[in-house]
Amino acid sequence: MRLDREPSCFTSSSSCLNYLLLNFFPAIMTSKLEEVEEKIAKESISAEQRERNRYVTQLQGIINAFDQAEAEDQQEIADIVSGKDKKMRKLKDSSGSSSDQKDLPPFTPQCIGCEEMREVVTNELGTFSKFIYLSIIANIIFIALDGHDISEGTEQLLWIANIIFTCIFSIEALVKNLTLGPYGYFGDSYNVFDFILVII
Repeated sequence: MRLDREPSCFTSSSSCLNYLLLNFFPAIMTSKLEEVEEKIAKESISAEQRERNRYVTQLQGIINAFDQAEAEDQQEIADIVSGKDKKMRKLKDSSGSSSDQKDLPPFTPQCIGCEEMREVVTNELGTFSKFIYLSIIANIIFIALDGHDISEGTEQLLWIANIIFTCIFSIEALVKNLTLGPYGYFGDSYNVFDFILVII
């Protein structure tokens, strides 16, 4: 075989075509392979992204469920504190109480005569309230009489009046607390103010 001879592929056209095909085929296949690898990489990224999005969606659903449960719990607590709890109302209705009965705060006494006592205590123009208002006015007058230069008899009268008014206001606080219950009594700002004054 001679080395200075031209390659045999250039001697005939079919050989030349074979040579070209054999050289171009790997080049074309390499470019196609790169395209396929790129496509597979994009699909795997999008598959990972889809998986990640699915987890994020599930996590958001769990967080939303917890938020909704927390909001429901807070609403239920607010209803119980304000006396508007549906479960408590259903329990009262099923126990035989009338459906037209007022919704009462929790721990409100349910005894014979309690409803009438609540009516007497909460009626602003009733006898009980008028007596308390007159006691307040009389107490203010007796406090105003207290001064530096008073006789011993006046001082003793003021001391007895102070004890009487303290007893009246203490009995008022006790009666209201017993008839309205702690939530009903301390739910009214006037009663809270009155209770603080009685303690002082």
